[in-house]
Formats: sequence, C-alpha cells, structure tokens
Amino acid sequence: MSQFTMSLNYSFIILIVFLLNNLNAESKKLLVFTFSPSLGEIEHISSRYNVSKLISLGDNLHVLPGEFDSELHETIKLESQKDWWVTEDIVVRKINPVNIDQFEDIGNGGCDPPPPGMGGNLSVDPGAVKFKNITNGITVQSNVKSWGLDRIDQRIRPLSKTYNFEQSAGEGVDVYVVDTGININHVDFEGRARWGLNAVPDTVDNDLLGHGTFVAGIIGGKVYGVAKKVNLIAVKCLDDRGEGTLNSILYGFEYVMKQHNATKRPAIANLSFGTERNKLVDMAVNQLVSAGIIVVAAAGNGDEYGRPEDACNSSPAASRLAITVGATSTNDTIASWSNRGPCITLFAPGQSVTSDLACTNHNAGVESGTSFSAPYVSGIIALMLSKYKESNLNPQSIMIYLTQLATKDVIRGLPKTRSPNLLAYSQVQELEEVIGGAVSDKIFGIGGTIVCHVVGVFLLIEAIKFVLGVGGIYCA
Repeated sequence: MSQFTMSLNYSFIILIVFLLNNLNAESKKLLVFTFSPSLGEIEHISSRYNVSKLISLGDNLHVLPGEFDSELHETIKLESQKDWWVTEDIVVRKINPVNIDQFEDIGNGGCDPPPPGMGGNLSVDPGAVKFKNITNGITVQSNVKSWGLDRIDQRIRPLSKTYNFEQSAGEGVDVYVVDTGININHVDFEGRARWGLNAVPDTVDNDLLGHGTFVAGIIGGKVYGVAKKVNLIAVKCLDDRGEGTLNSILYGFEYVMKQHNATKRPAIANLSFGTERNKLVDMAVNQLVSAGIIVVAAAGNGDEYGRPEDACNSSPAASRLAITVGATSTNDTIASWSNRGPCITLFAPGQSVTSDLACTNHNAGVESGTSFSAPYVSGIIALMLSKYKESNLNPQSIMIYLTQLATKDVIRGLPKTRSPNLLAYSQVQELEEVIGGAVSDKIFGIGGTIVCHVVGVFLLIEAIKFVLGVGGIYCA
C-alpha cells in the first residue's frame, strides 16, 4: 500500500471519528413557542440544556436560545400536539452598500478616503443650515446638499435644492434603528440620538462600521434628515462587520416592544438588514406590528453580483406587515441593483445619497443602497405621526396613507417587475382633509373584522385585492 493511500485512509478514519463524536453534539439553535410556555416547562428544558434568557414577543411568540441536541428534536416530534419547534440561529447581515460612485463605509465608520477625483468627506455644521418658516406650518431648508432629501418633497422635477417639511418634524416620535449602532455624539443629531440596547456580545456601545449612523442621519439628522426633531434610538444587533445572529435580532425586537409598551409613544423600527426568507423573522415582525410599531424594511440590493432579485425571497423585506422600500436613482429610474417585485410597498431615493459618517462627530459622505432608501420612508412616517398625533394612527392606516400620499407613475424601468410605481413623498400636510375626516369602516368580516381607513377608489381596490389574496395593501 502506498504512503499516499495510507494517508487518505488515515484521513478518512479521522473524519469518521469526528462525525461520530459530533453526531449528538449540542449546537446553537432557537426553540420557538407560539404559546406562552409555563415556568415549569422552561425550567425542565433549562435543567437539561445550556440556554439563554427567554425572548418574549407578545403572547403568541416566545423564543428560547440554547445549545440543543438531536434528542430534543425527537422529543418535539413525539409531542407534536404542542405548538413549538426548533430552528437554526442563522446569520443576519446588513444590506451592503452598493459600490457605484461612493466610497465604502467598511472599516472605520465610513471615513476611508474616497477614490481619486471624488473630493473629500463633507463637513457637517447644523448651525450653518438655513431654515425659513412659511405659511401653513411649513419650514423650508435651503441649499440642500442631498438630492434624496430634495427629491422627496416635490412631485416633479427639476429639483429645487430646497426641502420643505412640516414644522412638528417628527417631534415626540421614537425611531429605533436596529442596525450596527449609532454614533450618538454626531453633531447632526443635536442630542436627540441615544443608546438603547447592545445585543451583540463583545462589542462597544458605538457604531464602528458606520451603517447605522448613516441610516439614522437620513431619518432624523438636522442637515440631512427627513424628520429633524425625531428621537433616534440605537439598537445594536449587528456587529462591527455588519453581521449578527437571529438571536441578537430577536433580542433587539423584544427591547423595541418593551420600550414602546412602556413609553406609549409612536414608534417606528427601521430594519436595514436582511437574510434569506425566514419564517421566524416574519413572525417577529408581525408581532411588532401587532403591538403598534410601524416596521420599515429595506428591499435588498440584489445578489453578490448586483443583479436584482425578488424581495419576496428575503426577510424582513417579505414580511407581510412590513413597509418594504426599494431604491431609485438620481433620474427616477429604479436602481439597477434594487430588489423588486410584489413585496415592495414603495420606492425612495437610494443611489448616491448623503448622510452622516460615524468615524467623527462632524462628517458626512455618500452611499448607495436600499438600506438608505428605507430611512427616507421612516422619516416620512415620523412626520405623519407627529403631524397627526391626535388621530392615533395605527401601522395599517399608516401604510395606506403612505401609499396614497406617494407620487405615482414617475419611476421608470418598472413595467416587468410587478412593483408598485410609487415614489415616497414627504408633504404630509396634504393628508389633512383625508386623515381629519377618515372614518374606520368595516369592509369585510372574514375570520374577524378587517378595518381600514378607506380613502378613495384606489385604496378600496387595494383592500379588496388583499382579501382576495392577490396582493394589495394590508389592513386590519
């Protein structure tokens, strides 16, 4: 027998021994209950396995992270009458910025030098921004540096280099940025950003990557933000490489729900991350919405080669109750890399938009991606919630008003994508008569009452489409 053959046989034996030794090895998984488990049930499981703290997302969803082996799988199969199951603790990632004409935010919070010919980072000075109050409670920001902010406040082009916004500007609204953290000391946030939760072990309470800070700047920065008085809350569920686990995401969701239940303030969760379609993620998003939290999700930036995909194939983008946002380019064309399809709710600027960098307290830069389209919509929703705070708007009515308010049929490149031709629009005062006079009407009774604020024939048709299972806007 040759030495080569003996070496192969020896390697094969080592592999077999390894597999046998690890056949029943415990691995990190999530035990999911769709009922409220008793203390005795949790104690029984805890006595046999190494488990973490139980995550509770309402009465109908509880998750126990732990190191479970195949025996637990067999127990669950034998007790199939119980509504519980085991799933892998998968990796969740931020939606990577698209490398088109911007420098990356990887490595040092977004301050890597830009490519030759692009110029340096922008300096942020909120005190130098010019605002002017005009009639009807509207404030105008002049000399706007970000085309995305400039685009969302007007129906048609050319862009005006101004941004008109409702004076309440998101005041009293909490936006939870479930991401890589926020540099809460950045001058653009004027002290309105605070640290909420760090669910990632062995990381600092800061944003060393820059993704979450860039998102937060679009939502509520003084210079680049849509809602300039909103509260920004950092929920760090992704590490300093932009990766996290389903476990950390769910802990973040639990924190958001508990805070919302405690404060009773209007709340939005911005989710600029994604993974392959996942039942548990979708269920968790539904629980947030059921608790009254508006969830805004990025559609995704296509595959590893930048080829667009169907947003229905990833979570949380495909979650039925999430507001899912695709990206447009500077000329109102759907961004070539933006995911699309029937799970998209609407589109917002996403190519070469400007916001805050995390590496210093006073810099801004340019990025591309649906990660940065979603926060434009989160900001618009914050404007809506502060403007109509007496109307007690719920997530379902927000989705309806948001799509009614959107600019229709201006996005090019959509005919074959089955995506709605809706571009996010921020002039929420145009809903004054609609929201002020809207009545909750019972339109169907199928397994319970479905209630909508029905506004015009368009929304009625969308509601009917939803009930018939052919798409449309969800209302409950």
